[in-house]
Amino acid sequence: PKLLWSFSSADLGLTLGVPSMLRVNPLPPTSGKTDNTKAKWYLIAPSGPTGYDVGSTQSGKLFAIDLAAGPGVNNGGVVTMDAESANAFMGSTLTIDSDLDYRVDVAYMGSGIDDTPWKGKLYRMAMNDCGVSCSTSTWGIDLDSNGVPEATELLDSFPQGAGTPLRLGVVASTPAVAIDDSANVWVFAGSGRYFEVGDRSDTEQQHFVGVKDPVMTGGCTESSATNCHADDLVNVSGTTLCIVGTGDCGGTVNEVTNGPAGVTDLKGLISLVGSKEGWYTALGAANSGERALSRPLVFAGLVIFPTFTPTGNMCEGTGDSKLYGLHYLTGGPAPDAALGATPDGSGTEYVDRSVDLGTGVASQAVVHRGEGATHGKSRVFIQKSTGELTSIEQDTGQSITSRFLTWYDQRG
Repeated sequence: PKLLWSFSSADLGLTLGVPSMLRVNPLPPTSGKTDNTKAKWYLIAPSGPTGYDVGSTQSGKLFAIDLAAGPGVNNGGVVTMDAESANAFMGSTLTIDSDLDYRVDVAYMGSGIDDTPWKGKLYRMAMNDCGVSCSTSTWGIDLDSNGVPEATELLDSFPQGAGTPLRLGVVASTPAVAIDDSANVWVFAGSGRYFEVGDRSDTEQQHFVGVKDPVMTGGCTESSATNCHADDLVNVSGTTLCIVGTGDCGGTVNEVTNGPAGVTDLKGLISLVGSKEGWYTALGAANSGERALSRPLVFAGLVIFPTFTPTGNMCEGTGDSKLYGLHYLTGGPAPDAALGATPDGSGTEYVDRSVDLGTGVASQAVVHRGEGATHGKSRVFIQKSTGELTSIEQDTGQSITSRFLTWYDQRG
């Protein structure tokens, strides 16, 4: 291998977040999908913290670098883009081609805002039509009219009824993305940090969210950094789902309990969340310290992610992990009981939202489908900080193979 270039900047901070590569290309008829004549490849990198306590004394930024040209002399080829104005670092980035035309449409990332308590946000950087020259000038929005794009906020705070709006915690890991059958682009992320000694005793409530991006679905046109929030979310914390036919669990009554007001079955829950901009769920009980540290995975209709709860003992770096498997459209338990079900005293079986993994910080989940897994099921592999490799078999209720969504008959 040959080193082509390297990038360093005082604004970069300590490199914590993972960068992404992306391909942009003029839209037809200027350029075809796979025509590389005018196509460009970029690296988009997040700024990190400025201290070893993983705090920050500078604003959060993103850096775009043409892979072929490199940073240039004195970083003259680097485009520095503003994201978070507060003292913050940016999380790992994810880029997607939502319409499968070999052009990246948007990048997503979170942030960690150095405050008391720590906060965070979710951001987007839409690539838009990059024009004939395919420069970065069309990305995001140009608030200062200087040709330099800025990222826009996808989620900051979200209402909780009549109470004070909830603030999203630190989102340092890479988000996950899925596209539903209605072409909605969903972004999934969990909050929490575990970088330095003080984080062990942090019991601030953390959340996991699934939000539909209104910019990618065409429901909102960006005119400021905050006008296209997706914050009308349904609280599904504590929502339970029973297996129809067990105990007193019926198809239209008692199927969903402890959930949003007026919702009694899965169909109603899907409909309610579908009418909103997404969902959120609290991680653990209040003051439990449970947090999401690893990148989530979307597979066969499930959002799969581990969480970690430290012991709180300042002299120990231990704690316990869980593995969640939530329905991606509702944030509630999976309809196919992917992680199993637990009966109550009356014979009703309730779908498990999570399973215990034991001691240690769990890694990102990896799914295996094929040899070694029971027919119709898959295996989730997790490695913990103790070195133990854990394998959990899960049901796969939703098809993972390609299928027709619609068709048409062209005649003449």
